[in-house]
Amino acid sequence: MIKSSERKRKRFLHILAVFGILVFYLLVTGLAIFLISKNGPYLSVSESAQFPGTFLLQNLAVSAAPILLLAACAVCMKNDFADFLYLRIRGKTQILGTVGLAAILSGMTVLGFVVNQSWATALLGLHFYLAVVAFPEELIWRGVCAHLLREESRTLRFLVPNICFAWSHIFNLGFPELRTELLPTFLIVTVPTFTAIGCMFQYLKEKTGTLWIPVLLHAIIDYRFVFQTL
Repeated sequence: MIKSSERKRKRFLHILAVFGILVFYLLVTGLAIFLISKNGPYLSVSESAQFPGTFLLQNLAVSAAPILLLAACAVCMKNDFADFLYLRIRGKTQILGTVGLAAILSGMTVLGFVVNQSWATALLGLHFYLAVVAFPEELIWRGVCAHLLREESRTLRFLVPNICFAWSHIFNLGFPELRTELLPTFLIVTVPTFTAIGCMFQYLKEKTGTLWIPVLLHAIIDYRFVFQTL
C-alpha cells in the first residue's frame, strides 16, 4: 500500500511538473511577445529579409523559455543530458534518417530561394522553423516532458506532454488580445490535431532512439510556410 501511494504521489508530481512547464512556457513566451509588440510589429518570415537583425532578436526573445529550460536540464542531468533527452545520433538507421531528412530540408531551403528570390528569406525561414519552432518544441514536449513521465504508462507518457504541446499554440489565436471567435475551432480541431501530431513525433523519437528525427521532420512540415510568403 505504501509503495502504491508513493507511486501515485510521484505520478501526480510528474504530471504537475509537465503542466508547470506549460504554464512557464506560456508566461515567458507571452511576456516576450508582449514586449516585442510594445516596441514595434512582430515580424513574420515574409518580412524577415527587410529587417534581419530585428527578426533574429525577436526569435531570441521568443526562445527564452526553451533556452532557460535547456540550461536547467543541462545543470540537473549533467553527463546524462544527451542520453535522457535522446539527443545522440548512433547507428546506421539514425544516421541515414537524420542525413536524409536534413537533405530534404536543405533542398526545401534552395526551393525557398527560388520561390521568394531571396536567400535571406529562405535562410531566415530555415532558422525560424528549425531553431525557433521545431527544436525547442521537440526538446520541451517530446524531450523533457516525456522524460519526466518515462516510468508512467504509455497512455500518460504520450497524452500529457502532447496535450500540453497542443495548448502551447494558444498564441495562434492572437496576442495580447485573443480572437475569441477562433476559440471553438482551436478546441475542437487544433488541440486534437496537434495532440495527435505530437504523439506521432514522440513515437518516432522512441522508435528511432533519437530526437533529431522528429525535429527535422517537424521543421520540414513547418517550412512549407516559406512558400506562402509571397
